[in-house]
Amino acid sequence: MELRFNGQLLDDQDECVDQIGDHKRFYEELNEKESEKNDTLVKANDILLKCHSDAVSVIRQWITIIQSRWDEVSNWSRQRDHRFEEHIKQLRNSAELPEELPKWLTKQENTLVDRDAEPLPDDIPTVEKLIEEHNQLMEETVAPTPELDRVCKPKQQPKLSTTRKPSRKSIKTTRRF
Repeated sequence: MELRFNGQLLDDQDECVDQIGDHKRFYEELNEKESEKNDTLVKANDILLKCHSDAVSVIRQWITIIQSRWDEVSNWSRQRDHRFEEHIKQLRNSAELPEELPKWLTKQENTLVDRDAEPLPDDIPTVEKLIEEHNQLMEETVAPTPELDRVCKPKQQPKLSTTRKPSRKSIKTTRRF
């Protein structure tokens, strides 16, 4: 239940680190409980040897259910751990992007200034080649736009629901027994 209702990955790096800490505690608790699960399965297998033949199928079914649910929870936990690792990498890259952006802009600006200082050639093939190089430069300039948008976009506040819930008073008046 804890994994199922754990919530979304948070966009704030510090809060995400807190979430990772909570998940690590959960994972450690899960590992501690694994020995209890194994002991339970051993006891259930011992009971199988001593129980009535009609009960064998029920006990085996419960052993299968316990093991499959355990495997499911373990897989969910590992998947969540992997998502946390990927998410924190993405958050760290996003945090580094504002520092790299001015360097990248300066480099692009210097390239344009250097090319602008060069005299234009008189032959058409060379001018066409320069146009092609300029178009490539423009494509490179436009390429980081999604990252730029992500960094520059203000964090959106969650919208409040505009639908109203009926009050208890209106519920009471609408009930007929």
